[in-house]
Amino acid sequence: MPTPKIKLSKEDRLALAQMAYGENAGEDNDTVKMTIQTAVNRLLSGRAKEFGKDIPEVLKKGYYAVSKNSPLYQQAVSGKFSDVPSKVRFSEIQKLTDAIIDDGDFGKAQFYFKPDEAKALKKKLVPQGNVGKYETYSY
Repeated sequence: MPTPKIKLSKEDRLALAQMAYGENAGEDNDTVKMTIQTAVNRLLSGRAKEFGKDIPEVLKKGYYAVSKNSPLYQQAVSGKFSDVPSKVRFSEIQKLTDAIIDDGDFGKAQFYFKPDEAKALKKKLVPQGNVGKYETYSY
């Protein structure tokens, strides 16, 4: 089954990049990509009640950096970065976000956890593989 193509506004793409920066700015691109993919897959899941009906709601419901307004997320939203490398990293994450959306490269994961996290929830999910230090899952 081919991956669905979706259209996301510039604002949705920016929100995804801001979330990914807030969640995983210091991680490798594969981990950042996984984070963005899980948000898109939650949007596409048909589980609006659980995950949210649009990108802002998906991000607010499911991502710590957004729901808790983390310092890195605040930097991304405000555009006021602590240093030049941080600003460059955010720009890289924006390009990665656009590539994922434009290519329809969503993977299958809806969740990611470190090995010692969410053990009860993992039992109800289907493993999708590993990305860096994370295990990925879907329904």
